[in-house]
Amino acid sequence: MPVTLETSLSTIRTESEMLRGDITQKRAVFSRGDGDELIRKIARLIKRQTNFGVQEMRVFFENGTVVLAGYCHTFYTKQLAQEAALKLIGDANLENRIRVA
Repeated sequence: MPVTLETSLSTIRTESEMLRGDITQKRAVFSRGDGDELIRKIARLIKRQTNFGVQEMRVFFENGTVVLAGYCHTFYTKQLAQEAALKLIGDANLENRIRVA
């Protein structure tokens, strides 16, 4: 059974899942009710880390996953955006939909 724990980041919840035997993986699960403040912090950090390199950037929650969207000109910028988001959400589910164009 998943165990839900409250953490210091407002209403982020951590679910534990059993993988092989006694190995446990923890991941944060986000819902629609989770703070707009976290979204703003992620977007602000991505802008700073990429020097505004992601155009039409959107950060949002979808099915318990943090989603990054937009476009940039290099794979390096896409990776910087992903790493910036992971700094704030830890080992939560992240989907990077930023396109390199």
